[in-house]
Amino acid sequence: MNRQLLIISRTLHIYTTLAAMLLLLFFAVTGFIINHDDWFGVSARNVREAQGKIDPAILVKADRLDVVERLRKDHGIRLNVNSYEPDDQSIRVIFKGPGRATEANIDRATGEVKLRFETRGLAGFIGDLHKGSDSGKAWSVVIDISALVLAFGSITGLLLWMSLPGRRKVGLVALITGVALSLAAMLACL
Repeated sequence: MNRQLLIISRTLHIYTTLAAMLLLLFFAVTGFIINHDDWFGVSARNVREAQGKIDPAILVKADRLDVVERLRKDHGIRLNVNSYEPDDQSIRVIFKGPGRATEANIDRATGEVKLRFETRGLAGFIGDLHKGSDSGKAWSVVIDISALVLAFGSITGLLLWMSLPGRRKVGLVALITGVALSLAAMLACL
């Protein structure tokens, strides 16, 4: 194998995986937590309800931005809008973020607001970050970078392994075993 390719692969393998080590560890740990939801209570929900009021004049034209910003200001909501559903009698607004959700139901005639705040604790928060659920663009970029680093680290690691003739046979057995077990697990899911 080309010596220069091996030197470059080793250098890139070491430094990219070191740079992303914390993220790779994060996704490994959170994947385990999600896989064992019953141990960590990922789906345990804490619900709180509240009420409020919006000036019905704001609701006449039901400008989405005005309604959402009024809810944010009056109730301290900092989550992203997931859905905005106006009809003739009411407006339903759902805000979501990792491990959290807030639903607001507004009566157009009276301006009465019924709020439902839901949180799922730290385990729910990190579980949603792992999956990228309602976590925004910035975290989506982090997930993409982590995936690319993991793929790149795997490819450069494979190149480095292939350059070691004394370890090729044992490595090939490990590689084939890993692929076979992964395929068997996938087929068991069908």
